[in-house]
Amino acid sequence: MCTAFRWPLVLACVVATAGCSTLKDSPTGQALSALIPGQGEATAAQAEAVSFASLALDTSSVRGLAVLGAHTGAQTHWPLAAGNFFTLYHGSLYAMSSPEGDLLATRYAAPSLNAAEGTAMPWQQPSPATFTVERHWVTPEGIAMADYADATMQCSAPALQALVLAELPLEQCEVRYQWQSGATTQGQWWRSPSSFRLWQASEQAWPGGPEVAWQVARPWWNE
Repeated sequence: MCTAFRWPLVLACVVATAGCSTLKDSPTGQALSALIPGQGEATAAQAEAVSFASLALDTSSVRGLAVLGAHTGAQTHWPLAAGNFFTLYHGSLYAMSSPEGDLLATRYAAPSLNAAEGTAMPWQQPSPATFTVERHWVTPEGIAMADYADATMQCSAPALQALVLAELPLEQCEVRYQWQSGATTQGQWWRSPSSFRLWQASEQAWPGGPEVAWQVARPWWNE
């Protein structure tokens, strides 16, 4: 069941700055500030002009090209304008800020593909797959919420998908979340059929929360 409790907004500020302080005061960070999303759609020309890892981001408050601020383990941090933040975990949504509230954390659980490899992320499993997800967010009024979902993933055969800087054969995966609060939400993941890395995704951040979509322009990994 969805739960609510009081949580100071300062925690959202901690999430917003985590992992980004190493870049924000540097000359590189200052130069990249002009590339933080505004209200225009990210274009191939913009992405071509930036040699850094980048995302085409579309949320309720920002739309444009986001540049990688820091990479800490499996998390990538994408600082946005006006102190806003966007964080991915293994390429999937982990945390973000929005006028509708701030997503503070996401936890995934899925069966192990191989005992020696540990637990795989849901999108790293063969299709169809089942998994669970837990999300914590804080409302604009400072009330923290949590909900837990049983989820399913069903992927189609690879098909060419146009991205900002490339056209790649990707599997489109339909994701369905059944939350303990009674809500049902949908999502889409586009993944590489060979590496199972996510190249594109769209989903609702939490039940009743903002819709968010992102697409890898320049990847932060080497394959």
